[in-house]
Amino acid sequence: YDVDRMPAAGFEQELASLSADTGLTTRVISHRDAPTLAAEVAALAKRAWSIELLDPATFMESARLLRIGSREIEEHRDGIAITSPFLVLIERVGLFDRSEPPAPDSRTVQGQIDGFHAEVDATPAFFVLTSTDNTRVTQLEVGKAYVRAQLLATAGGLVMHPVSQALQEFPEMREAYADAHRLLLPSGAGVAATVQMLCRVGYLPAGERVPVPSPRRGLDAHLVGGLDGQPLPGGDG
Repeated sequence: YDVDRMPAAGFEQELASLSADTGLTTRVISHRDAPTLAAEVAALAKRAWSIELLDPATFMESARLLRIGSREIEEHRDGIAITSPFLVLIERVGLFDRSEPPAPDSRTVQGQIDGFHAEVDATPAFFVLTSTDNTRVTQLEVGKAYVRAQLLATAGGLVMHPVSQALQEFPEMREAYADAHRLLLPSGAGVAATVQMLCRVGYLPAGERVPVPSPRRGLDAHLVGGLDGQPLPGGDG
């Protein structure tokens, strides 16, 4: 992102309206307005990424959802789309193994850590979405609010990138999870309050092209019955 351009005030005003409409709390933490907190959030995001990447179980959760190259992306229309020509090439010649995690000191792991750190360092601001509780209904409302926030950002020429590893609930992430809630919850938040999403947000550097939209599977692909994955009777559901 362009680190010299902070999200426009209009975007924050639109987020304030979104918060008022939903009862959730949205916030932008920028290096201009809250440099100390933004630096702490950046450090937390880097630490949490390393925890996830170096844990074999969580690494494999992501590895199973990698879609490398246009052929896999079009076939599955979900997961983590990889279009890097280098990664596509080494996968095609059988040098990219998705069946087991790489060694922690491997070039693959170090490259991913370095790349993620560079992205976080190129972050003018972070977007945060929190709730006062974490019921299933609230989680659904959070999902809708996050989509609306993404649309507001896109309409304003901004790009958002989730860096929510610290919000995952597995034992190795416990300390980072606690730090995320300490840093990001509004003051006076109750014990049930939850940080629901953390993203980078900013403008692309001059000349950079906006990423193409992610592929979608359509509603029918989500309406399944039983373990065989066949669509439910009734066609359009």
